[in-house]
Amino acid sequence: MAHPARIVAALLLLLTACSEPAPRAWRGAVVDALDGHPVAGARVASAGAIVTTDPAGRFTLPAGAAEVRVVAPGYLDLRRLDRRESRFALWPASPSDAAVDAHLARLERARVLRDDPDDPALSASARARLRGEPLPDVGGDVGAVRAALDAPPASIRIWRRSIDGAASSCDGRIDEIPLEEYVAGVLPHEWIPSWSDDSLRAGSLAIRTYAWQWVRAGGKYDCADLDDTARSQVYRDDRTERASAAVMATAGMAITVDGALVSGEYSAENGNPTAMGVEDPLCDGFEIRGHRRGMCQWGSQRWSLDGRDHLWIAAHYYPGSIVEGGAPAADDYDARFVALDAPATLRSGERAEVVFELENVGRREWTAEGTRLATSDGGACPFYDEVAWLDDATATGPDAYRYAPGESGTFTVTITAPHVDEAMDVVAPLRLLHDGVGGFGPTFDLGIHVEPTSGPPPVPGHDAGATTDPDGGAGGPPREMDGGGCAAAPGGGPLGPLGLVAIALVWRRRRS
Repeated sequence: MAHPARIVAALLLLLTACSEPAPRAWRGAVVDALDGHPVAGARVASAGAIVTTDPAGRFTLPAGAAEVRVVAPGYLDLRRLDRRESRFALWPASPSDAAVDAHLARLERARVLRDDPDDPALSASARARLRGEPLPDVGGDVGAVRAALDAPPASIRIWRRSIDGAASSCDGRIDEIPLEEYVAGVLPHEWIPSWSDDSLRAGSLAIRTYAWQWVRAGGKYDCADLDDTARSQVYRDDRTERASAAVMATAGMAITVDGALVSGEYSAENGNPTAMGVEDPLCDGFEIRGHRRGMCQWGSQRWSLDGRDHLWIAAHYYPGSIVEGGAPAADDYDARFVALDAPATLRSGERAEVVFELENVGRREWTAEGTRLATSDGGACPFYDEVAWLDDATATGPDAYRYAPGESGTFTVTITAPHVDEAMDVVAPLRLLHDGVGGFGPTFDLGIHVEPTSGPPPVPGHDAGATTDPDGGAGGPPREMDGGGCAAAPGGGPLGPLGLVAIALVWRRRRS
């Protein structure tokens, strides 16, 4: 028979467990961002749980704070940084022009508040600015402003006015957000996230410039630079991949006139000409919406479809402006190896094409003008081809005009096998570089077995296109090298003909 004291203890434990409230389920709904209709069949994932919305767009997930992802056919994927809000608005992948017009019209009605000098929450200097009075001194001469453009603000103070209900910023909730994260949280809510890449990039330039100039002015509110409503720019914790990629592609860039930041104003339809005197024939004949100053949102899309890039679009809408600032840094660029197509064996003097496939995992795009494949230490490479290479250390740029962050791109390189007196494995450590930044990303080795012209024929089976697993795989463990430059091993050494396939590509994860 159990001891009475043990029975009492067991009952107490049971009562304690029963008194603790069970975790509450977290419920939400997924709707169309344009018409508000429920989205049935959307997949909602968070903290390892995946559920599907019912015909009313509703879902239930286990309680807990975690990032949420929502995916539905015909819509752009959405990622929310936390669970603070339970309504998810998905943007259609191919919305009609009429639906976009209606959406922009709603935004314009809210944007009227952006220039309201009677907002009681404004700081005194911001109220003066909105009334057209001179801005306070925020940094001195043009030289000081240009210096600031090379060092954009790392973060911005955002008053979460849309969710805290406070009457002033100093009584409200202030989130300090990295500047680029802020732009990524505004772009899908002020622009049209399904529009073209260059339209989104132009939008990110305007949004960033608007925020940047308010930071430099000391903030729009006493305790915050901006709020998260249409009185400033609509910010949410939602992200879309396409919009975030556009932000990364323009990171640190702003629109300036004579070295000073422009206002960054924008509206839906500015007409032709705009209020700033810009000839805009692609917007001629459309109903004018908004104040007509700065960038025309519909115009940014029309010009991009007409072949203009984001730099042209930004300079077009702000007379006399250029895009500058945010000098690229080495950590803006990064790469990941994907694949290599290269011959395993060549004879001295023989030419061949080598194709590298690399993924852009940095914050800025690779361009045909600025990005090159080169030797990791800048020294001459034995595979230098005097016809195709820029110089004996610099091979080529990307095959396409640009590769945006998140895209995989190819670099096709023509090489010439060096002169050798005996068979040997020739290895060239390579990496990417960008003008003004230098080398970036990992170093990877191109290794090819080179036979002398008068020597025996190549070993059978050494066909073109041999590749190896960069993690060891078929090629064995990565080979450590001392320093950079190019190396060769005689045919009788450990990297001789029998080790040919293994050396076709040796991946080295160490960054130079």
